[in-house]
Parts: sequence; structure tokens; C-alpha cells
Amino acid sequence: METINVKSADETRVGIWEVNEDHPDGEIFVSGDVVVEVAKTSAISRALARGLIVEVEIEAEIEAE
Repeated sequence: METINVKSADETRVGIWEVNEDHPDGEIFVSGDVVVEVAKTSAISRALARGLIVEVEIEAEIEAE
């Protein structure tokens, strides 16, 4: 399953907690300003649509040769 990086839309609240084997460790807890890698489950899609969490783009570091 596709994974994305998210964080809570409101740093003072829990954005989502979910147990699902598709998540990298089988469970995710999105809270505060911590970026979490999650599987794009239906619960994650609903939380994104409701504005509880926001997707975060992570820039890959490129090593200098």
C-alpha cells in the first residue's frame, strides 16, 4: 500500500490514531508537529478530507559526490 507523510493539522490535538497492518509498524499515532509515515488507508483519507491531518512533503537529501 502507498505510504505518505503526515502531521496533525492542530499541534495541540491528536490528528488520528489507527491500528492497521498496512501501516509501517502496524499502528500510527499522529499528534503535535511530529511527521509520521502512514499507509494511505481509508481512515487516513477521511482524516485528510476532514482537515484533522495534513500531508507533508519530505525533501530527499542528495549526497555530494
